[in-house]
Order: sequence, then structure tokens, then C-alpha cells
Amino acid sequence: MRSFEGRAGGLALTKPAEDITVLQIVLMLEEDQDFFRCTELRQQGPCAAPASQYQKPCNIARLMHQADAEWRRVLAKTSLSDLRQSVLDNRVPAVTEATEAWIAETGALRWG
Repeated sequence: MRSFEGRAGGLALTKPAEDITVLQIVLMLEEDQDFFRCTELRQQGPCAAPASQYQKPCNIARLMHQADAEWRRVLAKTSLSDLRQSVLDNRVPAVTEATEAWIAETGALRWG
């Protein structure tokens, strides 16, 4: 995949939709940023303690990192072709037609 910035930006798919995962698309668009960024409130708030008191991430950070890993796992096992089929299986004709027209008009999705 190649990305194009700007008003007419989008993605150019360089391989078949079956070989592209939704996670690959998200990571290309989001530059592989972590879903959760811990600000380490335990060291910042009114009851703060020194960093040496914290040998492990807090329960919230552990939970959020676990959720991020699960989210990525689901997206990694879903291909663009799977997503397209899901959309087709649950289509709303007017929305589908409008979306297809928008893609064609803007060139937001390019093959090759």
C-alpha cells in the first residue's frame, strides 16, 4: 500500500484485498501509534510517589495495553476483502451507492 496526502489523498493498494489486513491499513494511516498513552498519574497526582515505588505498570495501563493487543489481533485477522464482504452483506443501497460515487469522484481508493 502507498498513501497519498492531501485533499485527493488516500491509499493505493499494491496487492489483492485478500492479502491486506485492516490492521495494516490502520497502521499505515496512524503511523503505528499506541492506542493508549500512559501519563503515569501515580507520579503526578496529589498522592504521588517516586518512580522507584512503581516496578510494574498500573492496573489501568495493563488493562489498556491488553485491550490494545486484542484490538490489533482482531484487525490483523480481518482482510480488506473480509471487510468489503461484511459491508456488502449488510448494505444500505443508498449509502452504498453514495459511498461508491464518493470513492470514484475523489479517488480515495486506488488499485495498483
